[in-house]
Amino acid sequence: MSRPQNEFTTKAGTVKCSTVTFHGVTISASELTLTPTLSGCFLGGVVPVHVKMNGCDYLVTAGEAAGESIEATTHIDCSPGNLILIEATGSTCKITTPDQTLGGITFHNSGTAEAMDVQATTDAAGITYEVHGSCPNSPTGTTLFHDGTYRGVGTLKSSDGDGLTVH
Repeated sequence: MSRPQNEFTTKAGTVKCSTVTFHGVTISASELTLTPTLSGCFLGGVVPVHVKMNGCDYLVTAGEAAGESIEATTHIDCSPGNLILIEATGSTCKITTPDQTLGGITFHNSGTAEAMDVQATTDAAGITYEVHGSCPNSPTGTTLFHDGTYRGVGTLKSSDGDGLTVH
């Protein structure tokens, strides 16, 4: 089954980005901070949007390993007073996402023993977000929802060339 590449589905529509890169810092053997950079993003496939992280990162905490994979919890971790902001070009439509904890991410090995990487598959549901302004498919004004989903696949690679593994 093919997985979508980084789709955030909300009442206002689905935000898809053509390029998503993550810069990561290992905190401990079981924690990793990932800071995404997103570009080429559209709401509903037609409205260009800008995604601003505004001091928010993803703190990933690994659970127990199950063979070649590890289930993880992702914490959207923002500096005080900040939110992730998705802002439509040429409109008042904005979507904000606050601090919260999500499940639904699995890390597993990919590649060869000489060039091992880790693939992250995300299927998170129940994401809290607010829709502001005049957005497609949603009421005008500010409305809080708890039904967002994020689905996608990404590859984590070591910047020092040593490779990464799940174990």
